[in-house]
Parts: sequence; C-alpha cells; structure tokens
Amino acid sequence: MRRVELARTNGPDGRFRLQFGREQLLGEPTGFIATGFAADGCSLLVGQNRRRTQNETLPPTIWLWPEGDPTRARKLAENFPLVGLRAVPRGPWGVSTDLIEPDLWVWNVATGERVRSLGIALPTSSEPAPNGRWLVTKTRAELAVWEVGTWRKIAHWPTRQTDQGTRWLVASPDSRLLVASAAEGRLTLRALPSGEELTALPLPRAMRLADWRFSPDGSRLFVLPSMGQVFEWDLAELRRELAKLNLDWQDSR
Repeated sequence: MRRVELARTNGPDGRFRLQFGREQLLGEPTGFIATGFAADGCSLLVGQNRRRTQNETLPPTIWLWPEGDPTRARKLAENFPLVGLRAVPRGPWGVSTDLIEPDLWVWNVATGERVRSLGIALPTSSEPAPNGRWLVTKTRAELAVWEVGTWRKIAHWPTRQTDQGTRWLVASPDSRLLVASAAEGRLTLRALPSGEELTALPLPRAMRLADWRFSPDGSRLFVLPSMGQVFEWDLAELRRELAKLNLDWQDSR
C-alpha cells in the first residue's frame, strides 16, 4: 500500500497534465490491497491477504483505515467468502462479491454488518453511481440498475454476445452516464438510471483495455489500453457532432 502524490503541470500545448510525484509506504510492505475509498472520500477500505499458499481459499480480512491511517484501522469483515468491499458514495452501504456462491452482498460499512444479498445467481461485477442513488450490476445475462437503500431493480437490459467478456463499468461524476466495454474493441455509452444506449465509442483499433475514467468535471473520457497509451474523448465535441446528425441525446434528470 503506497500513497502517491499527483503533480499538476502545464504541457506544451497549454493543457494541464498529471504526473506521479512523491510516494509513501502505508502499513506493512506486503499483503494489503486498497479496494477503494470509503464514503467520506479519504478513508480507505483495505483487504488483507492472509493466504499462506497460492491455492488456499482463505477469504481476505477487510479493514477501514480512517483517513488512510493504518494505526487507526478498524476491522469490518473476516472469515466470509467475499471478494473486495466497495463503498457506495454518500451513505453507509458497501457491496462485495461472493467468493464461493455467485451473488452480490450489501454491507453496512459503519458497523461491519452484512445486511443482505441481491439474489444474483451468476458471477457479477458492479459499479456504484457517484450520487449514491444507484448501483449497476453486470452478469453474462444482463446489466441492471438497483435503487440503493430499497435494493429494488429499477432497470435492466440483456447483455449482448459481444459484451460477454466485459468486466468494467464506469459511471460519470454526475451519475447520468455509464460506460461499459464491448469485446470487439469499443465502448458503449448509456444513460442512467434508464440504461438507454446513447452511442458507441469505437477505438482506433482492436486492443485490450486496462481502465477508463471520466475527468472530474465529466467532460472527457480517458481510456488506458494495456500497452500504455492514453486515448481521450471530448464528450462535448462528440455531442456537437452527433447533434449535426440529429443523434444527440436528452440529459436525464
């Protein structure tokens, strides 16, 4: 676990760039991995790997590190077959994937209580919306939007054959857009919470993707392929071009 500073610099084209700055080791040098930030945006949810051999199915211990401080660590979960524990923004909830039986579990991160499962009978990935109102899940059968708190499924649509290998879902900072990858080398942009498909974002060529993220203001989408290049979409410019073809979309409320 390391904390790395991001340094903002101005590039020759006038655009600002982010570079890695100083780094600091947090806690023990091995056996820990950050699964995400807690709802306060600065505390860390951390998994501790306690396996002694590679094939041992011992589940991780999940800790809360207040403000990233391991000396104040509070144990949230152990001896339960989970994979990761991610916080849902703006509330007490967290979600984890079951390590043995396919399902998604809901936790109260404030107390460490396991509240309920969503009854998903297939291996699933998930993405909480930044507004804390919705949770998007994906299996090989469907993508679905759940209402946080009531845990009702409020929208769903089938997973296409070309999307079968997709793992990642990324919601925009304003929680109005969802981006998922497709196997043939493109990204699909959908509206939240309806799931309506808005447009496809084809990559210059077929390639394996490592990650993608929106800019903090949601105006741009950055894509990181496995070879280390970075591709960028200016979403405002994209929408202007689509509007010329009468293909732009209405923003959800």
